[in-house]
Amino acid sequence: MYTFIAESEYGAIIKLAHNEAEYKLISVEGLNPPQSEIYTTPVASISGAKYKNSRTQMRNIVITIAITGNVETNRLNVYRIFRTGHYIKLLYTNEHRSVYVEGYVETITNNPFIKSQQVQVSVLCPQPYWKALDTMMYDLSKAQGAFVFPFAIDEAGEPFGNIYNDRAVAVPNYGDVETGIIIKITANEDLTNLRIVHENTGEYFIVTDTLNAGDVCVINTYKGEKNITINGESAFNRIGRGSTWFALATGDNAFSYSADTGASIAQVVFEFTEMYEGV
Repeated sequence: MYTFIAESEYGAIIKLAHNEAEYKLISVEGLNPPQSEIYTTPVASISGAKYKNSRTQMRNIVITIAITGNVETNRLNVYRIFRTGHYIKLLYTNEHRSVYVEGYVETITNNPFIKSQQVQVSVLCPQPYWKALDTMMYDLSKAQGAFVFPFAIDEAGEPFGNIYNDRAVAVPNYGDVETGIIIKITANEDLTNLRIVHENTGEYFIVTDTLNAGDVCVINTYKGEKNITINGESAFNRIGRGSTWFALATGDNAFSYSADTGASIAQVVFEFTEMYEGV
């Protein structure tokens, strides 16, 4: 059992699978892993060539739909959802994965003068990988309750709970490809010279100077989105020398963090979306 749904830039949706009263999904091309371009260079005196690098091409999804029911109304609804040159989100689920991909409508073709009408839609996806619908989150901070009954509160007050930090966390990426990560740091007291280390590779990211109590720093390492903000303001000038926009490799990843002051009380959350080559 599977589902296939298209969602427009305005949030309007169309159910293309298991909706025979309106549409019959004939075929979907482009669910497989995308094509790659392999770059090589010839080397004198040896056969073949030397590998240089590779690049994954855009994903091209071609959807063929038979129009059923009220043909005129349902065909126009397809045009309303799939607008050429406009954004479209395709959501696909099967027994093992619930994913989506974002793209732009390239073409829509149809012959309205035949009895059994079929519409073919071509969608180009600049970012070729399918993304999981669920976002993964790993919180290095653990809260332990400290408020119990019966109770009495003296002048100094009593805590409702205490935050304990592992300062290290295993972050598994069960996707097919490496992905970026969003790291959200909340300083519960002054936090000075924060350093986050990818233990697998030795790469690190440093936020220089002091994050004041209550400051929120967000680091985004996704390709094409790399950014750091503090309380919503750009903070590229706070990136320490030698810092790397590290990514999550497939499989297990280990991260740790430290700071000159305030590390024991900081809240550090890792957030990312697993990505897949095919479904």
